[in-house]
Amino acid sequence: MEAADMNTVEAFMWFFGGIFTYRIITSIINYGHMVGVYNEMLLTILSLLALADENFQKAGKICYNTSVTAGKSEEDLAKEQENIDFNLKLWRNLVIMNVMKMTPTKFRSVLKFNSWNSAMKYLKETRERNVI
Repeated sequence: MEAADMNTVEAFMWFFGGIFTYRIITSIINYGHMVGVYNEMLLTILSLLALADENFQKAGKICYNTSVTAGKSEEDLAKEQENIDFNLKLWRNLVIMNVMKMTPTKFRSVLKFNSWNSAMKYLKETRERNVI
């Protein structure tokens, strides 16, 4: 009877060891999957921000050209261009800061950028690697 009890104990140990191993392995796989999904979302967000940036630049040029056509003085045109450039730079910095701030703590190590220029460089390099 003692041998049967030992076999039962051993079977329970293997059973619970299997459950424990399964939980650890699925947690690791799920975390890897979440990082992959987050990377895809991040690239999509950066692509949308790059598109918005292009549109803001075009709008700034249209605004500047309209001012030239309206006959504004060179001094006013220079101030207007300076304001357009400042607002674009401010928008870029705020957007990247908010992306970094809104990234969950678990995934902050995934971020490979800390400024607008480095984010656009990361986006370009990632696109080039993924497009063969």
